[in-house]
Amino acid sequence: MDYEIKQQNNDYLSFIVRGSESWTTAYDESRYYNLGLNTGKRVTLEDMLGEGHVELVNDSIRKQIAERKSAGELNLK
Repeated sequence: MDYEIKQQNNDYLSFIVRGSESWTTAYDESRYYNLGLNTGKRVTLEDMLGEGHVELVNDSIRKQIAERKSAGELNLK
């Protein structure tokens, strides 16, 4: 078992819990958690970004791909 804190501030804590088992075959599992420190409840992207969160995320990803492609970092066809 291991964990890694990805982000922490006064309002939120994001971390990963990883476990692995190796008896006859390797087995790894990771669980991701985002918690509101003021409420103690799990936080989703929709909680943080609002109702249109899927399109916001998609737009951000498209923009980053375009920036990397124009900088020559990606070889997409």
